[in-house]
Amino acid sequence: MITMANYPGKRDRVDEAIKYLEKDEWKFGSGYAKTDLISRLRKFDLKPNEAERLRRVLLAVVDGRDRREFRHYCRLACKVDSPQLRKELMRRLEGENEVVRRHARWVLEHLSKHQSH
Repeated sequence: MITMANYPGKRDRVDEAIKYLEKDEWKFGSGYAKTDLISRLRKFDLKPNEAERLRRVLLAVVDGRDRREFRHYCRLACKVDSPQLRKELMRRLEGENEVVRRHARWVLEHLSKHQSH
């Protein structure tokens, strides 16, 4: 399990953290590790390609199961917000899957309350 706790402010750990979120392991303690990584990633000025990778992670989370760390992904959405992200979330509001619709609604509500733009 990856953690950035021992590396506060270390830019070179950003790629490793994103890879961990992209992998989306689901095992004991992984939700706590993800919340820690998301909190730390939000403190960095992300490169465009890093923000894009995190947008893809966020959409995969929206499309997936309920998870304890979902609120942290909503906070991450503020960091990586873009018109394309919002368009993808809006598209998911019209889908058939109730879980996906609910997740998309939660992220959009969080973005509207805490706009980063």
